[in-house]
Amino acid sequence: MVLEDSMELEAVLQACSHNADNGEFPDLNAYFKEFGGEFIYYVCDYQPVKAYGVTRPSLIRLYAIRICDNCYLIVGGGVKLRKTVQESPGLELVITRMKMVLAWLKERGVIEPEDLLE
Repeated sequence: MVLEDSMELEAVLQACSHNADNGEFPDLNAYFKEFGGEFIYYVCDYQPVKAYGVTRPSLIRLYAIRICDNCYLIVGGGVKLRKTVQESPGLELVITRMKMVLAWLKERGVIEPEDLLE
């Protein structure tokens, strides 16, 4: 079930990416949702977000940072087995990783996708 869900998620994200490139909907902005939790009121240039697998309910989680319109930097992901990320083996470090990446982006002044290539 999880393997099939992850493969379907990959296909959906590829389709959303293609749609974003062509100005069509649904795009990546439609698929990623606000991270919530500790980041619900997080004020920064970058928005922490998450995506779920395709099946409902899905155990798959993908965590990212929105750099700009339809541009996301994947920070981590995996299978959520407990009520919170902190309680889920393999995902418990997502919040720490998210904070580290946010600090790195801010420190380097990353504003657009091209800034990541420098």
